[in-house]
Amino acid sequence: MARITIDGKLCQFSTKQSILPENWNIAAGKAKGKDAGRINALLEDIKASLNNIYHEQQRRDNYVTAEKVKNEFLGHSEKHETILDLFKKHNDDVKQLVGISKTIATYRKYEVTRRHLAEFIQSKYNISDIAINEMQMKAFMGDMKLQEKLQHKIERKKELMHKREERIAEMGQMTEVSPKEPEIIGCAYVVPLSQVEYEQHFHMKRDEEVEAIAMQFAMEYETSQGRTPEDVSEQNLGYDIKSIDAYEMKRYIEVKGRATTDGVMLSENEWNRLAQLGNKAWLYIVVNCKTTPTLYRIQNPAERLSFEKMSKGVQYYLPLEEWQQKYIKE
Repeated sequence: MARITIDGKLCQFSTKQSILPENWNIAAGKAKGKDAGRINALLEDIKASLNNIYHEQQRRDNYVTAEKVKNEFLGHSEKHETILDLFKKHNDDVKQLVGISKTIATYRKYEVTRRHLAEFIQSKYNISDIAINEMQMKAFMGDMKLQEKLQHKIERKKELMHKREERIAEMGQMTEVSPKEPEIIGCAYVVPLSQVEYEQHFHMKRDEEVEAIAMQFAMEYETSQGRTPEDVSEQNLGYDIKSIDAYEMKRYIEVKGRATTDGVMLSENEWNRLAQLGNKAWLYIVVNCKTTPTLYRIQNPAERLSFEKMSKGVQYYLPLEEWQQKYIKE
């Protein structure tokens, strides 16, 4: 059995020779013992022929595969068209139409063009003609499917280059500093709602004990899943926990706790931050915190959930029936 390997692709064919296993030298890749001389000479001839075919295909076609080398060795190779052969066929067809739909002058112009092309190939590449592989042939003959694919690739490249230029321009604007002195239009002192205002407007009451239980329960859950959670709730980042897994993948978690089972409220800062983080953002809702805490998890909550925007203090209310339908089940 002869094996050909090119660019990691293997192809094999029978040499129609056989030998006993004990008469084969694996390390040297040669036969030994009786009749070894004849077999080794045949194998060397096959190897030399395959090498010649490889180099000829490389010169002629600019690409080589193991299958192509095998087929040519076995006499099954494809017939290769050349540029000048195709031009001659075209001119012969034109000649047949002289006096019908073509003039002799048109035919002679094509012949002059063919001669100039032959001279150019000889002077530029020092060869008499250029072979055309299957793909080049399709493009040369105007294969529509191939042309469409090439056009799609070209348009896609232009689109990506345009986006790249826009992004570079945006980044450039970010580095620009206006020389003008800032103008102060007005000042505002923003404070959070008091506990009384919060309860009166939203009919919800903050419970620090419930929030602490919810945070602890969420942290323990993250640890049990092999992630490393960090409590960042005091940093006003718009989320409470930053959790990292073994592959350095991060998730940013906003934790909400309820003493019973009900809707939850997100501040404007929390909602905006979770919306910015997309699929990296998670909303963990812990219900029944003071009895039997149960965790519900929703990924990308700003995208997947429908919030009710509350005007007072800009809060986002998430009803019970909304989050219960869309949490991720274990």
